[in-house]
Amino acid sequence: MAPRLRAAALRRARHATGTFPFDRLLVAQAQSESLVLVTADAAIQPYDVETLPATT
Repeated sequence: MAPRLRAAALRRARHATGTFPFDRLLVAQAQSESLVLVTADAAIQPYDVETLPATT
């Protein structure tokens, strides 16, 4: 993925609230590389990223 697009994804994720910094990095990576996040964390749901529910 182009560095410019990656930087834009990081900027979008940085302005979010209610998540840990590492969560925002995961979201930015998933957005920039069109990945699916597997998570049980409801705080990730407001982001514009595809998720797959994890069971605990």
